[in-house]
Amino acid sequence: MSDLQLQKHFNFEESDLYANRNGSLSKRQAEKRLTDAKNARPGKFGCGFFLLLVASVFPISFGLMLTEEWGNWGAILPVGCVTLIWVIAWGWMGVGSIKGALLPPVMQLASVSGPVNIVGVERRTSGNNARTYTAYELRVGDRKFDVPSIMANTIAQGDAYAIYYIQGTEEILSLEQV
Repeated sequence: MSDLQLQKHFNFEESDLYANRNGSLSKRQAEKRLTDAKNARPGKFGCGFFLLLVASVFPISFGLMLTEEWGNWGAILPVGCVTLIWVIAWGWMGVGSIKGALLPPVMQLASVSGPVNIVGVERRTSGNNARTYTAYELRVGDRKFDVPSIMANTIAQGDAYAIYYIQGTEEILSLEQV
């Protein structure tokens, strides 16, 4: 596959590839990631506040029970323990979501190179209308990347590629045949 076709399919430019080869993100790539993170902030805040609201349900109920059952430690102690666990678990998730909205995204560039293999894998959606579909994975060494189905016909199996991606998200930033 030509470099121009790869650039078109994975939305990168020669300057992006040059920066990635040198172990860094290009200015364009960094700005896009920051914009994506800013766009996700309202959802993370909303989710975090909702989780904190869920965390507050048991303490309110426990407070009401405490007023009615004062002195009945057989009832208060188990419910108090469950309430404490509930608040810690849901509160931790809520605070984590809000913290994720406030902190800048971690953008650790990584690379892997070697012969590629593109395979179709069956996946299943969840929910009431579950269905099975075929997704395509580009595999290099022990790494797997989701790719569009057209890649199965455009990248030759066994060809050696260098792939530059964001560690943790496995989002391909750029790639080149080596």
